[in-house]
Amino acid sequence: MKSSRSSACQPTSHQEVLLDAILLSGDQAVEAWRSWQRDGDIDHLDPASFQIMPLLYWSLARQGVDDPLMGKLKGIYRMAWSRNQWLTSRVLPALRALHEQGVSMMLLKGAALNTLYGEQFGARLIGDVDILVQQGDAQRAAEIVEDLGWIPTDDPPKVTADSISVTKGVGLVRPGGGALDLHWRLFPEDQAAAHEDPAWRYAIAAPIAGVPTLAPNPTEMLMHVCVHGWAWSPHPPFRWVADSMTILRTSSTKIDWERLTEDARRRRLVPQLEAALTYLQARFGADVPMRVLTNLRATPTSRLDRFEYRAKTRRLRTPAGGLTLHVLQFHRLREEAGLGSGIIGFLDYLRREWRLERVAQVPLRMGIKLTRRFTRYLRREAV
Repeated sequence: MKSSRSSACQPTSHQEVLLDAILLSGDQAVEAWRSWQRDGDIDHLDPASFQIMPLLYWSLARQGVDDPLMGKLKGIYRMAWSRNQWLTSRVLPALRALHEQGVSMMLLKGAALNTLYGEQFGARLIGDVDILVQQGDAQRAAEIVEDLGWIPTDDPPKVTADSISVTKGVGLVRPGGGALDLHWRLFPEDQAAAHEDPAWRYAIAAPIAGVPTLAPNPTEMLMHVCVHGWAWSPHPPFRWVADSMTILRTSSTKIDWERLTEDARRRRLVPQLEAALTYLQARFGADVPMRVLTNLRATPTSRLDRFEYRAKTRRLRTPAGGLTLHVLQFHRLREEAGLGSGIIGFLDYLRREWRLERVAQVPLRMGIKLTRRFTRYLRREAV
């Protein structure tokens, strides 16, 4: 497979300089920070750059950097620390209830990274707490947290066995503030229950505020961070680069590269992982064995998987683009979810995805969604 890079997935050159200031040390880090300041404005940050400022402060402060802007960076860091503590306190009752009901939980994303790698709780700003449960516990877990007042953000809100079969999770909010993402799959593209077994088998203990929880092994953590990071977004959250480099630098000897490669093959996510690791090695000197990249590049991929990769790493903000992603997801999940073939199977997939009772409701819901997306698209293009 040919190695690929997509500018829609990786940071801009200016953002890369900011990452250099975080990931390098000594004079190199200071020079990168000075270079960023020549073209950057800390008072007018894009969302992705703001997310990574607490990491910048922690890195520069550890090295004793004296700079007029350190006061502002410290303020952002303290805000992140307070935000993370508050958000965790809001989620803890739900985590305790799940544990007491015998539901195994695995922290994901920022919550896991802060627990395992965050020397200070504010270093990794989180907007919500992500947890993974096993698919068999998904509906019960949703009911447990809903009984505590957490409200699914989806419409309609009810989590059903049908919706679980074609989705990876549900976002929930709590009156008064707080956000919890309940996952039953690591990746939206892969619904095969057996593919989640290694993540649970090799998970490591990561208790949070006294609640027994797990976190992915560095191998699965790296896979999760890279694949989620290497995707198109209007404001790509390039903190995935810092997350990946943190895992590689602190746990490189614990990464099972053969298991990582096999997991990507099994899940049909080789193009995403290969592109992300290639970029990290080429731009930031990530310690990725060449044999791993060679094996990934030599892995045969289907035409459908290559098309899916292109679709998910490019700008698909039109209504037709959203429908294309649904079609690709249907082809991914058809066999595993027990969906029929052809248009009837696709309509059943949409019924489950949108949590409808009958297939006959799908055309109306599709019309409403397409109209809303087309209206938003026209407004964006008019700006």
